[in-house]
Amino acid sequence: MSTLPPPAQRFVAESPPHGVLVVLTGPEAGKVIALDPTQPNTIGRAEESRIRFPADSVSDGVSRRHAQITFEEGGYLLTDTTSTHGIYVNGEKQSAPRLLCKGDNIQIGASIVLRFFLVTPDEEQALRELHEGQSFEDLTIYQNDKLTGLSTLRHLEKWLNDEIQQAVQAAQALSLLVIDLDHFKHVNDHYNMPNADTVLQLVSQRLKAFIGPRDLAARHLGTRFALVFPGLGATEATALAEKVRRAIADTPFAAGDCEIPLTVSIGVASLVEGGEQADKATLLRIADERQAEAKRRGRNCVVGARGRCGTAG
Repeated sequence: MSTLPPPAQRFVAESPPHGVLVVLTGPEAGKVIALDPTQPNTIGRAEESRIRFPADSVSDGVSRRHAQITFEEGGYLLTDTTSTHGIYVNGEKQSAPRLLCKGDNIQIGASIVLRFFLVTPDEEQALRELHEGQSFEDLTIYQNDKLTGLSTLRHLEKWLNDEIQQAVQAAQALSLLVIDLDHFKHVNDHYNMPNADTVLQLVSQRLKAFIGPRDLAARHLGTRFALVFPGLGATEATALAEKVRRAIADTPFAAGDCEIPLTVSIGVASLVEGGEQADKATLLRIADERQAEAKRRGRNCVVGARGRCGTAG
């Protein structure tokens, strides 16, 4: 008859990994949120939301009942719960429930980004020690995107907020371009991931060519990028966006042994268009909406203040 080993020698099973979210950008940046696998983790402005953002985040595009994350067989499932502006995972708008993977970036509204992790209790504690209690400026790990070298969305938001305040005080123009790569899933599927990463790096290099000392280029999320131009008005920014579009579309990208053609869809927003509500969230929302309109018009397109759409002829 077998006997149990002494208590000190018994194997103690580790707790299975569980899901957590880290708020990368937004009003609660740095917060670590443990997901409850036994009930829907609702996200929104409503008081009953388990993951609740402030009521004033309506200006940031967050709906009362924006999304939810549930634990299903096989993992954590993210679902849009009839939000106004949708949800994005790694820069792609989600039209159906999505099974989350470790490291996925979830964008809620114009500027709130959550990162999903699967962690043990010890790993969750390490995340909390890394993130919570630190100021926005202290989290410099997020200032530059590791793959492209461009600014991250987190740094973009901080920088853009400061630039808008200065522009408003000085009555100066400021414009934002939101750029999304068209059909980039095709690049992943047909040219493999290393080549896709190379293309993202090469796209970043071409975008940097348009950046002056006062400007900023950032990786918005996934295949989305943002360029900010202090002092540039709506007309000039839309014309510059057309040059950016052509710079991407006219010359294929050399990755490994492949020549990969690529186009972009661009939305342009300028500070003056926000009127009295001119702020970071408004500017990002307008640029995002126009970028989405460029997609609807067939891609390889620029949409600016007057609904203008330029494409290669």
